[in-house]
Amino acid sequence: MQRWTLADWETVHRINLADLRMLETILLQVEQGLLPSDAMVRLGYNWGPVLSDPSFACLWPELRGGAGSSVRQFIEDSTPETGRVVCQVNLKALRDETILGNRQD
Repeated sequence: MQRWTLADWETVHRINLADLRMLETILLQVEQGLLPSDAMVRLGYNWGPVLSDPSFACLWPELRGGAGSSVRQFIEDSTPETGRVVCQVNLKALRDETILGNRQD
């Protein structure tokens, strides 16, 4: 991940955003009674402790703002505080370096 380009990060961001939209749809349909409570498992989604994934942990602060409250709770409840990874990549600096040509060391 330390060697990922901004394009790599943007690709992973889009994939995670699409996954979160699907998660939100499933959670909403379960809440409305349109899907059974075990729909996530039946549909093959394994969210597990998602905040222990380094790339997701780096993107979560940005993704969190666009997620509904049920998605935020689901994601944050999936990983105990002690199991969460601290992001080691400065995405803002990478963006600045890539887009503006400013290298901040």
